Amino acid sequence: MSKDFVIESTLRTDEGKGASRRLRRLENKIPAVVYGGGEPAQSLSIDHNQILHALEDDRFYSSLIKLKVDGKETDRVILKALQRHAYKSKIVHADFQRVPKGVAMKFTVPVVVSGEETCPGVRNGGVLSLLESQLEISCLPRHLPEQLDIDVSALELDGVYHISDLTLPEGVELMLGEGAVAEEMPLISVKVPKVIVDVEQEVADEDAEGEGDEAQAAAEGETEAKDSSDETKAEGSDESKGEA
Repeated sequence: MSKDFVIESTLRTDEGKGASRRLRRLENKIPAVVYGGGEPAQSLSIDHNQILHALEDDRFYSSLIKLKVDGKETDRVILKALQRHAYKSKIVHADFQRVPKGVAMKFTVPVVVSGEETCPGVRNGGVLSLLESQLEISCLPRHLPEQLDIDVSALELDGVYHISDLTLPEGVELMLGEGAVAEEMPLISVKVPKVIVDVEQEVADEDAEGEGDEAQAAAEGETEAKDSSDETKAEGSDESKGEA
């Protein structure tokens, strides 16, 4: 079920680095901006804890958001950019883009995998690899999906799920790079880990070497035994001649 995200904000008139620092330090708020939709950009301030709490839900990154400015709801927006503190768990700045109704836009949505616990390839020792955690799509705002779901419950060992295998929701178009072919672009694979393959090969090689060493040792032993027997026969023959 789709969740409505609501962000409360206030218009900000004092701008600049000094004003932004005071905003963060004294009021526990962050500077933000909303733009697009054929309207002027607006500088805003948002409660830091409010935005931090919203970011705990992964859907917030790809959902339409109700942005309220001074208590009045504006057009729906999407989170376009986010700046985080270099080493603290803090948000520094947020950018929002207005999403006008009836206009198709590009969105980035997450890829969510299900069915891994019953996937034949995984059950047979393979490891599932998700090669793209998010994809870019184009659609009208009302068709925007929260995520793209993929069921891998039938994926066999050494199987590959290509982008062309995706079943897209109604009104959604996948955006690929220039010259890209969906049928040739793997999205998920299930393969035996290389380290296990290498170890198994190494053990097989060692076993083969061991068998070869044993065979060589046996052959050398037979040769030594034959040489010793020949020497004994030769010595016996020499002694017989001497007695004669």
